[in-house]
Amino acid sequence: MPKAPSTKRYALAAFELAREGGRIEQWAEDLARANEALQSEGLIEALESPKIGASQKVSIIRQSITGLDPLVTNLLCLLASHNRIGQLPGILEDYQALTDANYGRVRAMVTTAVPLEPEQEQRIKRQLEAMVGLEVVITSHMDPEVMGGVMARVGDRIIDGTLRGRLLGLKRHLAQVRG
Repeated sequence: MPKAPSTKRYALAAFELAREGGRIEQWAEDLARANEALQSEGLIEALESPKIGASQKVSIIRQSITGLDPLVTNLLCLLASHNRIGQLPGILEDYQALTDANYGRVRAMVTTAVPLEPEQEQRIKRQLEAMVGLEVVITSHMDPEVMGGVMARVGDRIIDGTLRGRLLGLKRHLAQVRG
């Protein structure tokens, strides 16, 4: 689902509040926890329903998701009462990007055919950090179709060191030689 343009505005407002309060990382954790709770408990559908009034939506949030920074809870209540709680994943993503930029780090999605050992993940992390010149936070993903090797996506950049990628490259090269 494409993100609504307002997710950036909400994320920026949340980030500014968190920065003023010295709680940038806490907000990131609270937003992620709230998003997970809303998704896992199936509350998104109920909170987006036009049949449920704003005050009831606020009550559902306050009862279902506890232990958050009060301002994070207020943001959730605001989103729910304006039928925008479905934008929370986009807000979380935009907030995380602001947080990463603030701390000089980037996120990398690393795909392998088999699970990475901690040492392998650390080696890949160091190599990516050397390439991009920033701290790298890795999220690992397994895909047996890569056959072997590693594919990393850092922002808009893709580093394909997979066996599948090499085979496809060889196939393209052979097609050009024949043509």
